[in-house]
Amino acid sequence: AMYRFYAERLPNISSISDLNRLLRKRTNEEPEFLHMSNSDLTDGQTIEIDEDDFPAQLAIEGETLPLSYAYNPGQPDDGVTVTIPYRLINAIPPEALEWLVPGMLPEKIVELLRNLPKVKRKRFVPIPDSARDLTTSLHPTHGSLLASLEALVLKQSGLRVERFEWREDTLPDHLKMRIVVEGGEGEPALEGRKIREMVGTLTDRAKSAETDLWTKTALKWEHYDLRGWTVGDLPERVDVSQVGVVPLYGYPGLYLDHEMVGVRLFRDPDEAERESRRGLLKLYEIELKEDLVWLRRDLRDVAGFLSLCVRVGGKDRFEQAAYDYLTDLILIDGSVFPLAEERFKTTVIEAGALIRGIAPRFLGRLGAIEETYQSLSGYSDEYPEFQADLDRLLPADFLLVIPFQRLDHLPRYLKAMRIRAERTKLDAVKDRRKAEQVAPYQVELVDLQNKQPSATLGVGLLIEEYRWMLEEYRVSIFAQELRTPQPISEKRLDRKLEEVRGALAIA
Repeated sequence: AMYRFYAERLPNISSISDLNRLLRKRTNEEPEFLHMSNSDLTDGQTIEIDEDDFPAQLAIEGETLPLSYAYNPGQPDDGVTVTIPYRLINAIPPEALEWLVPGMLPEKIVELLRNLPKVKRKRFVPIPDSARDLTTSLHPTHGSLLASLEALVLKQSGLRVERFEWREDTLPDHLKMRIVVEGGEGEPALEGRKIREMVGTLTDRAKSAETDLWTKTALKWEHYDLRGWTVGDLPERVDVSQVGVVPLYGYPGLYLDHEMVGVRLFRDPDEAERESRRGLLKLYEIELKEDLVWLRRDLRDVAGFLSLCVRVGGKDRFEQAAYDYLTDLILIDGSVFPLAEERFKTTVIEAGALIRGIAPRFLGRLGAIEETYQSLSGYSDEYPEFQADLDRLLPADFLLVIPFQRLDHLPRYLKAMRIRAERTKLDAVKDRRKAEQVAPYQVELVDLQNKQPSATLGVGLLIEEYRWMLEEYRVSIFAQELRTPQPISEKRLDRKLEEVRGALAIA
């Protein structure tokens, strides 16, 4: 349309002098003869734009953020820009910005499909039509755009697209949200298209200014040599101050220095949780000293489990591991927070009753594990994964990595190993076929565990659920007669995997 506009108005022009001569003549008669209107671009057609496709604001986390648009290819402001006040920069989930606005999403899907590896790209030809169909059904079911798109593609076509295959790095800038961070006075403090990098930059700027503020605030939270709970309720987070454009938070918690418990302010919430666990256990030991002495005496009986003692590294180490395992189970039970006086007092009362009855139950479970483990002593290399299975189910630190409620199931998993070993002697080819069913799911588990999320929080809990579902799947494949507590199948594992991947994309 632009070409036709000029071709009609600039006939037979082949030099600068021709152009200047025409301009002098025509602009005197018709000053605006080269001024383009909307109708010149649309050939007189009526084009309707749904304003919802290009909103003036973006609602995220309960906040309304202004949007602006620019068609400036090659320029910093090309595309859509969201303006974020400095106080909110840490609160904006990056995945929320991946969706751009509805009117620009179809073009982004087209570009993502075009840059897939050829073997998968062919499945979407013609790409514009496939992109339109996908966009119509696409919703943030898994938080991030790519996770939701992967799930939709898998559901509609059965095709699994891995995250690295989308090639986000090839997207033109106008298909990535531009971010402008407003400083304290409303002036732009930073702009870019990668919010995580921007948060890091702002944090670096603030570091030099935060030291004095941190020191003054930290002094207010310091307490030493606690002999009981004498510090009231500790908040999980305190606002130290606003430094530059980044809010600065501290995390009050307990710590253990040799045998002394104190309170201090931590910079990192994970460190606060980790150190508070040690300090909290020590305070409970002070309050429950006599009960815990009896628990230690009861646990001396683990010395009778000779095979497990050797596996763990000796009688003394096994006794200490058992003691740590039960005290953490009884006194902490998963979460350290909140660090509150009433919770501490209630736990002391409840723990006193639990301690007196838990050792026999625990020793009973260890006895069942010992017996089944001994039954494996005559096997070693009947099938290739035998040692890997044993190391996974019964590592030297198994009391650190296997939850209490799973100890009851451990003998069944070990029995399944023995049954598999016996059957492999009879038909190794059949065992290989079964192993091929399990192998892809084990590869997925190792990949998920390598991402190192906390096993007690969020996505880490989902990975743990998947891990134990996989153990049950092994039982159903190799020793079906042992049965599983709940139905298990490849379809259920696939659904759990999809759930974990979606949670990882948000995390």
